Amino acid sequence: MTISLWDSALFRDMVSTAQMRAVFCDESRIRAWLEVLSAQAEIQGMAGIIPSESAAEIVAAATCLQLDPEETVKEIAEEAARVGRPVLPLVRRLSAACPGQAGEWVHFHGTTQDILDTGAALQQARAMALVQAELIGVTAALCDLAELHATTAMAGRTNGRHARPVTFGFKVAGWAVELWRASERLSEISERALCGQFGGAVGSFAPPAPGGPRERSALMMALGLSEPGIAWQAARDRPAELVSGLALLCAALGRLGSDIGRMSAEEMGELDIVDPDGASGLSSAMPHKRNPRDLEILGAVATMSAGLPSIMLNAMSRQVDERHGAGWIPEWEVVPQAFLLASGGLAAAQRVLSHLVVNAERMRQNLERGHLGVEADRLMTSLAPVIGERAAHDLVQAACADEAVRRSPKLLLTAVQACAADRGIELGDVPNPEAGPPQTGLAEQECLNVLRCLRQTMMKADHV
Repeated sequence: MTISLWDSALFRDMVSTAQMRAVFCDESRIRAWLEVLSAQAEIQGMAGIIPSESAAEIVAAATCLQLDPEETVKEIAEEAARVGRPVLPLVRRLSAACPGQAGEWVHFHGTTQDILDTGAALQQARAMALVQAELIGVTAALCDLAELHATTAMAGRTNGRHARPVTFGFKVAGWAVELWRASERLSEISERALCGQFGGAVGSFAPPAPGGPRERSALMMALGLSEPGIAWQAARDRPAELVSGLALLCAALGRLGSDIGRMSAEEMGELDIVDPDGASGLSSAMPHKRNPRDLEILGAVATMSAGLPSIMLNAMSRQVDERHGAGWIPEWEVVPQAFLLASGGLAAAQRVLSHLVVNAERMRQNLERGHLGVEADRLMTSLAPVIGERAAHDLVQAACADEAVRRSPKLLLTAVQACAADRGIELGDVPNPEAGPPQTGLAEQECLNVLRCLRQTMMKADHV
C-alpha cells in the first residue's frame, strides 16, 4: 500500500530522485545503524573497553549481516512496533550473528539515540553530497547561459510592469549567485549539523557506561562526522538548521521557475521550453498544449518545503529534560522529506535549463513596447539640469498620467510642456534627444564580474 508521494510509483519521480530515495530507504537506514554499531565496537575494542577479538567479530558480523528488503525489515518493524524503537531488534540480530560470546559486547552501554542520530547523520551526509553535486551542475549551466546573454537587452520589470532595461545575462547571473549562496550555506550548516551522538543514556558517559570524549571523537572521525563537543540529545537546532537551509534552496529554485514561467508565457514569449520528448506535458483536453511540468515541480517543491522549518522549530520546543521523543520523532519524517524535495527541484531545474530556448528578438520587441519608460528617462535627463532632479521627475510623472501619452509616448514632450505651463514653470527650449540603443547601465559588467568571481569561488571550493 502506498500513501505518500515518496513511495508512490505514480508520483515519486516528479518530486524526488531515485538516488535520494535510495539514501533514505529502510535498507539504507538499517545499514547506517550497522555502520555505527560496527564503528562503536571497533573504537571500544581499540580503547580496551571491550575485548579486541570480540570487536573484530562484531565488525565482521555487521558487514556480512544479510538484510532481506522484505523479510528482515518486516521482522524488525514488527518488533519495533512493540518496543517503540527499531534499534533493539537490530542489536539482537547482530548479537545472534556474532560467534561465541562476542555478541554480548554489541552496543555496549550505548543508547538508542546514539545509534539513530549518528546513523541519520551518515545518511544526511550522503544526501548532502548528492544535493551539492546537482547544485554544481545547475549553477554551472546558469553561468554559461548568463555569459552567453550578458549583452542581450530586455525589459527590467518591477511589480509586474516595465521599469528600466537590463540584460538577460544580468538576470540569469542573479539566479546563479542565489543558488550558489544556497550551496555555501549548506556547506557551512553541514559542518555544524552533520555530527553524531555517543555518550550513553543521558549523554554524560555516566556509570556504568565506560569511555568518554576521546572515544566519542574517535568514533566521529571513523565515521567522517563532526565532533559535537557535548551531547545534543535534547538540543535539536542542528537538524532544524539543516532543514531550513534546504528550504531556502527550494525557495530559490521556486523563484527560478516562477521567472522562467512568466517569461515563457505565450503573450510574453521571451523564453520557451522545447522538450524533444513529444509526450512531455501533453494535455488530456487540448491537443495543442505542452504544459511545462518541470516548472510546476519547481513551484511545488518550494511550497512543500516552506512549512518544514516550522515543524522543526515547533519540535525543538517540545524537547524537555535530556530527551523526549515528542520533539524527536518528527525529524524522522521531515529531514528526509527536505532532502527529497531538494533533489526533485534540482533535477527539474536541470531539465528546464537543458531545454530552454531564448528568444532575444522577442525580448527586444517587448522592450520597445515599454517605450514610454525610455522616453521618460531621456526627457527627465534633459530637464534635470534646467529645473532640478526632483522637479523634473514630478513634471514627467504628471505628464505620463495622460492616457494619450501612454498610448503614444511620442506625445510626452508636448504633455510635459503643457504641465509646465499649467504650473508656471519656465522650461525654455527643451532638447528632445533621439532614441538610441537601450541603456542597460552596468548590467553587462555586473553580470560578467559576478560570473568571474563565482567561477573562481567554485574552483577554490573544489566544487568543479
